[in-house]
Amino acid sequence: MFKDQVIFDGKCGFCNRTVMFLAKKDVENKFVFVSNESEKGKKILASHQLFKEIIDDSIIVITKDDDAYFRSEAFMFFFKEIAKLRIYYRLLRLVPMKNLCYRLIAKIRRKLPVKNTCEFITDTNFSKKFIH
Repeated sequence: MFKDQVIFDGKCGFCNRTVMFLAKKDVENKFVFVSNESEKGKKILASHQLFKEIIDDSIIVITKDDDAYFRSEAFMFFFKEIAKLRIYYRLLRLVPMKNLCYRLIAKIRRKLPVKNTCEFITDTNFSKKFIH
């Protein structure tokens, strides 16, 4: 069964930590997570003709229906789909200029004091959420 795909910046420690948080909350396994640096990530991005300027500063969700969501819209889609995070969806719907806030964080994310690596959990069910 095809799942929605979350494509993220694999070189960014903040992004890696964020994706680990999201993957832990996805207890229904609706999503798979793919680094934009991996071979699979590069193939997905090329097949959807996504350009470098979009890829470099955006988390991307590509749905089962082949729709693509970028930046804050990607987070909103994820929050709406995951029961444990739906409260964020309800709250953030009320926030104007979500993409502006996202872009500001995207500009500084690599400067944040976060390790560039994540400790992967050895649980095989959890590791199946990640495509390399």
